[in-house]
Amino acid sequence: MMKKFMILFFSTILLCSCKPFDTSDYQGFIEEVKKSSIIISPPATDPEAEYPVYEVFITEKTIIEGKKERFDELERFDKVKVWVDEESEERELAKTIVVED
Repeated sequence: MMKKFMILFFSTILLCSCKPFDTSDYQGFIEEVKKSSIIISPPATDPEAEYPVYEVFITEKTIIEGKKERFDELERFDKVKVWVDEESEERELAKTIVVED
């Protein structure tokens, strides 16, 4: 009985300590900060490859957290993860932006 408990305990600890799913819609680096949007490019792993860029629009409801907390603090080369509003059909509206190290 104790052996099963210990296996369950350590399995739970292991699963809680890792982050198996990244649910962000976009992640990468800010290439440009515009008046009401940011341009994001994914991390480049192959210097000769072309990577898509994404324009994500900021609204008054957008939450910015992490290393920076306001839109006017965002800068080129900031590493970000972005979650977008699924209900918006016309453009990608950011719900949450997390600025990482």
